[in-house]
Amino acid sequence: MVEHEADEPTLDPFSLEALQDPYPVYARMRDETPVARNPHPSVLTGSWLLSRHHDVMAALRDHEAFASDPRHAADGRGMDDPFMDLLRSDPPLHTKLRALIADAFGPPRIRALEPRIREIAAGLLDRAGSGEVEMMAALCVPLPVTVIAELLGIPRERHADFKRWSDARVSTVISRDDRRA
Repeated sequence: MVEHEADEPTLDPFSLEALQDPYPVYARMRDETPVARNPHPSVLTGSWLLSRHHDVMAALRDHEAFASDPRHAADGRGMDDPFMDLLRSDPPLHTKLRALIADAFGPPRIRALEPRIREIAAGLLDRAGSGEVEMMAALCVPLPVTVIAELLGIPRERHADFKRWSDARVSTVISRDDRRA
């Protein structure tokens, strides 16, 4: 069980500063408010912010005290979105949903994809060129998008659409307006 009192966070992990360089913000959160209610209006209001490993692990193991489903949030404002049920459900529903996709995303399937993933990564790095490179834009963002799009059978010419659609889904959790200073 998490042993800390819940405090108001002194830092916003969803701020522009944190999104650009999260590690100093995370370090201060661990020191100042390791367990806090999330006050951010557009990011799962009523959820918890846990910044220490042992607290996160305790919460992940205790499905009664720490439900993943935001519909169980203290403020009662949880979202209703079947698309996200796998990500935010607790056992036994999570276990059932995860079993449905285990073969597609399990270690044997991912190992079989390794040569293609290496090929995609090499191509992205070749396109980035030499010299100073912004690795998030050059590799870290396009690599998983490309791999997942290919895994889902999305044609290459639709990968940009897939990225845009994915960003739109994420923006329902973290509002783009809130990330602009």
